[in-house]
Formats: sequence, C-alpha cells, structure tokens
Amino acid sequence: MKRVFFYFNVGSSCAAILFLGLFPMNALLSGYPWTITCYNCNICRLACPAGIDPYGFVIAALVNDPDHYMSATRLRLRLAQAEALDPEMLVSVNKTKMKAREARITGIPEETEVTIIAMKAKHAAKYCFLCANCSKQCPISLPIKDIAQELSEKGGFR
Repeated sequence: MKRVFFYFNVGSSCAAILFLGLFPMNALLSGYPWTITCYNCNICRLACPAGIDPYGFVIAALVNDPDHYMSATRLRLRLAQAEALDPEMLVSVNKTKMKAREARITGIPEETEVTIIAMKAKHAAKYCFLCANCSKQCPISLPIKDIAQELSEKGGFR
C-alpha cells in the first residue's frame, strides 16, 4: 500500500512540475521572461490614466496569447466600433453587462457609447497611451509598456 502512495505522489509531483513549467516556456516564447516575476500587487492598475489594466498585458505575455481578455474599465467606445473590433468584447450598456454582438442584436443603437469591461490585450494596446506610468509605479520596475507597444505595433508577440 505504501508503494502505491509513493508512486502516486511521484506521479502527481511530476505532473505539477510539468504543468508549472509551461508558464516559463510560454513567457520565453513571447519574449518577455520577466513576466514570471510579477506578483500582481495592483499598483500598475491605479497608475493607468486610460483605465486599462496593465496586468492584463503581463498575463498575455506570460501565456503568450495576444487574444487574452483583460479589463479596461474606464475605456469608452461607440457600440459599432466595439463590435467591429471584437464582437465577443464584454461591454456595459446602461449598467447591463453583455457582449458587443448581443448589445447590437438587442436593438441598442450603434452610436451608443459603451463602457468596456473586457477586451483582448492586442486591442487594448491600441488604446494605451504608452506613457509608462505602469512601469514607473511598479515596485520591481517591470517594463510593462514594452508589451503594450509590441502588441500595438505588431498585434502579437515575436
């Protein structure tokens, strides 16, 4: 019986190490291995004048996915513009959360200004001011602006 538990423990430990090893691998592939060091202190979120969550850029680079959804709570767009950018974008219309496509289907006029709740990192980067306030406020001085700039220019990672 002890032998069964031993093999189970060894197997689950190996699986956990393999799973956790995927994050550094993806971070290396995106070109931003330092994203592993971010400990989500939320200071960068308070520093962004555009209301974009810079931590979303860090996570997008960590998982090497420019299509990772992130929050942009103070960003406002017209419904037509939001839907053209991403029909699956999560928006708030009259304090009701819905996807941009659903908002149009329900009959909300295309000129209506909506508040963005979640959008893809590659789209959020286009609305980033690249002011580097997030990097300046970061307690460990992570260059978050670099991710936003690459996503803005290339729409993806290296």
